[in-house]
Amino acid sequence: MRRLLLAALTAVAVLGATAAAAAPYPPPSNGEGKAAPSRVKQGHCTNFSGDGFAVGADITITDDDRKVGMTQTDDKGRFSSRICFATDARVGQHVLRGTGRSAATSGPEQHRVTAIVTVTGVEESGRGSDPETTPAASVGDLVTTPFGLSLLLLLVLPLISGPLLVLDRRHRARRRAS
Repeated sequence: MRRLLLAALTAVAVLGATAAAAAPYPPPSNGEGKAAPSRVKQGHCTNFSGDGFAVGADITITDDDRKVGMTQTDDKGRFSSRICFATDARVGQHVLRGTGRSAATSGPEQHRVTAIVTVTGVEESGRGSDPETTPAASVGDLVTTPFGLSLLLLLVLPLISGPLLVLDRRHRARRRAS
């Protein structure tokens, strides 16, 4: 019986550690461009930036190959642009791309940088810092995180192990009595 309890505790510890290690952080990006934040709600904005362009180059910015803006690079060939998503923007990953004249003296004339932005739905909102507009997290939200799953398993373990320990004590008492 003790071996069963030890095995259950070990399984909870291993599952919790595995779930925490599997969480993707930071979200995927090709490293050439940067979106901060890389996770936004529908109707919110991110700052998209990149470098490696010619000084004063016109940069075309696209979201999943749809033009969303234009900007120019600074005196070091860098750009930064605020990109906002509509309140009905498609939920999921969006590829932001900045394309413009390259600063390189050899190679392709055009340079591109990309960054991945994850747009979450309005129903997933409320994870901001304003307690007035932030709804309380539900149990379903907690269970979907690696920490929440580990916590749930740790809370359920006594419900399983308690009756097993009681049965083990009764069994031992019956063996001693006979």
